[in-house]
Amino acid sequence: MAAIVYHAPFPLDRRAASASGIRPVRMLDAFRELGFEVLTVTGSARERSRRLRALRARLEGGQSIEFLYSECATIPTMLTEPRHLPPHPLLDPSLMRLVRRHGVPTSLFYRDIYWVFPDYRERVGAAVAGAMSLVYRYDLAWYSRYIDRLYIPSSRMGPHIPGFPAERMAPLPPGCRVVDEAAPRRSAGGLHLLYIGGLGSHYRLEECLRAVAGVPGASLTICTRPAQWEAAREQYAPLVEAADGRIDVVHGSGQELEALYERADACALFVEPDPYWGFAAPVKLYEYLGHGKPVIASAGTLAAETVDACGAGWTPPYDAAELTGLLRRLLASSEGPREGESATLSYYTLLLASLALLTFGLIMVFSVQSVKSAADGGSAYENFAKYLVFAVVGLALMALAARVPARAWQRLSVPVLVVATLPQLLVDFVPSVRTCTGGNCNWIRLPGDQTVQPSEFIKLAICLYIGYVVACHADRLKDLKGLALWLLVPVGVPIALVLWGGDLGTVIVLVLLGAGALWVYGLRARWFALLGALGVAGFAGASLLVANRRARILMWWFPDSADPLDVGYQPKHGRWALGTGSWTGVGPGASRQKWGYLTQADSDYVFAVLGEEFGLVGTLAVIASFAVVGWCCLRVMRRCESVYVSVVTAGIMTWIVGQAFINMSVVVGLLPVLGVPLPLISAGGSSLISVLAAVGVLLSFARAEPGAAQELAARPGAVRRTLSVVSSRRKSV
Repeated sequence: MAAIVYHAPFPLDRRAASASGIRPVRMLDAFRELGFEVLTVTGSARERSRRLRALRARLEGGQSIEFLYSECATIPTMLTEPRHLPPHPLLDPSLMRLVRRHGVPTSLFYRDIYWVFPDYRERVGAAVAGAMSLVYRYDLAWYSRYIDRLYIPSSRMGPHIPGFPAERMAPLPPGCRVVDEAAPRRSAGGLHLLYIGGLGSHYRLEECLRAVAGVPGASLTICTRPAQWEAAREQYAPLVEAADGRIDVVHGSGQELEALYERADACALFVEPDPYWGFAAPVKLYEYLGHGKPVIASAGTLAAETVDACGAGWTPPYDAAELTGLLRRLLASSEGPREGESATLSYYTLLLASLALLTFGLIMVFSVQSVKSAADGGSAYENFAKYLVFAVVGLALMALAARVPARAWQRLSVPVLVVATLPQLLVDFVPSVRTCTGGNCNWIRLPGDQTVQPSEFIKLAICLYIGYVVACHADRLKDLKGLALWLLVPVGVPIALVLWGGDLGTVIVLVLLGAGALWVYGLRARWFALLGALGVAGFAGASLLVANRRARILMWWFPDSADPLDVGYQPKHGRWALGTGSWTGVGPGASRQKWGYLTQADSDYVFAVLGEEFGLVGTLAVIASFAVVGWCCLRVMRRCESVYVSVVTAGIMTWIVGQAFINMSVVVGLLPVLGVPLPLISAGGSSLISVLAAVGVLLSFARAEPGAAQELAARPGAVRRTLSVVSSRRKSV
């Protein structure tokens, strides 16, 4: 039987409750289970000295030793005796020197490096920290001389260890006991979290407790040592009280923890990130995973990277708002992503619905523009060919946006808003480059008799920016000053610029998408009411001050009194077109109203022409396609793990689906004429490109759903395998 030496400069305690005491015992048991004869040099200094003499006798007698494994303590080796007195400071180095002299490979597990960080100095004082640093460095000096391999919890800890060669370090992460049982499914009506560990300087849980306290239905059990709780009671007690009994503090260890694990739906390592957590691999993380529990770990920590790597939970940023959003989404779903639920359903369904709407749009634009071109004596395909260029550009942007990671979109949010707003300044303050239609002056002339509408791109920019603010600066939105500085001004300025150009319809859409995003975020009711009141007042003022808008509203309010040859002309012909279409329509291209009766037949009133040519069946197909887009957005919001993704998705959904609702409501007479195009169907290059880019962002978020990236990555391989089978069969035939 092969023999090894197991060294620990302290007595082993099988009743230990802490990770520092549990690990050495489990490592010893593991070596014995592997079939080694284990020669222990453990215990007090006196016991280690006696066992060292016995080991020396064996080595001098010719016994072969495979290797030496050593466990260090969290304090310097020479201070592990009672009252931290060093009666034999050279005992353990002499052990390493002895086995090295006999050619035995040596290794040591170096547990922690907390003593190099500033909070250690703050906790124990400069004098004690300085003295302890010398003793720790003494240990590392003789490790460097006698140890062949220094094992550390993670490779990232290596750069923080002074004086030991990096090439002789290797990671040895903590292990855990695996509970071979299926994790219990969460019962409806609640979500219970579990945290086991300390409450010291490296374990700041304030944001976790704030989030739990702010989400009815969520609860948390904190299992910590009595001394840890007493030291942190003053800091955490107000947060515990704010939860109204949904946060419990208990003390337990060993088998007592099993009942806590059985009750828990998920385990928390939602601690404040710092340099220490960039390399620390806590044993509790592996205990959580060993019990089959999903883990909520704060982004920016090694624990979060581990959770992401194995798809074992969620990794939101360390912010109460982020965790609040995650908890609400988990509570809103049965248990987050449902068992057996396709991870790519949102992605493919959204893609197909968007392409279906685009196809409808291209058919309708060609149907109307061919008539216009023929009436002008040109080719029926000339204008449509130009429009196809916008469609190709939009599809390319959609494909590109779909490949951009969600976190990258968050970083790009502010630059996108700035870039989208700058052209709108040209519209308002450089008259020589702008062009106007019906009092709306929100277009810029381009070379080649082309125009672009910057306000269309502001829609996506505002969605991205609101998501960024609530994800990264939610704490700034708690008072009027922060709300104005971070939200009202950055979002209000581009909206005001669009209104200055006379496009009230776009302004309404911008306000609605902002409201949708903030509603999903959970903006405080009083701020929401304030913003709503400002919006209503602004709409009333903008409508009453312009004669054309007043006439539209009066026509909608009193349709019978409206001049059928003036302000009432378009609405009447729109409804006539829908009525003419009946159930199945007059056929593609056979519309009569597009022959000069509906002056906006390819833009604001394209839905009327669609209803005339394809009938009720066609209009219902379009409505169903927009409903599918909305359903996909809701699914992404339910399954996603990020507040940013949820808020941006809500904004884009409100924009696309809400704008479609407004356009169709205008055509059927439910709303006054607002000049809002039908997304993906109405003619308009700027609108088409911006909507397709927004769909690309949604596809990017759908790719970030749990398991979606893995499924999408696997599908090309499956396709290739299928084609190879088909090819081989063809050859055999």
